[in-house]
Amino acid sequence: MRKCQNSYFDGVSGESRGALIVLEGLDRKSLQSSRLVSCLEGLGHSAELWRSLMEAKLKGGTTLVVYQYLYLRVAFSSAKGLNIEWCKAPEIGLLAPDLVLYLDIAPEKAAERGAYGGERHEQVKFQKKVAERYRVLRGSSWKVYFDCSFRPKMCIGPNSVSCRNTIMENMKRVVTRNIRKDRARTTAIRLAVIR
Repeated sequence: MRKCQNSYFDGVSGESRGALIVLEGLDRKSLQSSRLVSCLEGLGHSAELWRSLMEAKLKGGTTLVVYQYLYLRVAFSSAKGLNIEWCKAPEIGLLAPDLVLYLDIAPEKAAERGAYGGERHEQVKFQKKVAERYRVLRGSSWKVYFDCSFRPKMCIGPNSVSCRNTIMENMKRVVTRNIRKDRARTTAIRLAVIR
């Protein structure tokens, strides 16, 4: 497990603290994070919803599944034309994820799903900019990359359940390889997006 960059964890070994798993991407983060938590519950983990207790939960050995973490704010702000390095500055010192699961889908494919366009940022032109910023942000800390658009017919319409199940099974394999079996709990944190 990689060492966290936050001084709150000084003296807490990587063996004893929980893992911080982040889901990022243009679409379906809430769905897949809920499914991942349910999957982990099925493996004997418990789930809770607590944003304010993230550090204490991690320090106590709880694994957290988070969607819309710091990368989203940086990607959206820089897609609006702000300097990406400037956008990263407020995020310095936040908890460093142990695992980033990036759910990639072409903005055009995301637009084909029902209810697309209901949120103010759900415009294909803007989502293309956000996707590009995510590509810039990807690096060695991004452990996993899930391509949700490589089989568009499978991911959109009546076969979408099959695609979601395939993504979930892939995430399950990656996460279970990266989480120690002796961790007792998994917590889902749903963070508000600051716009």
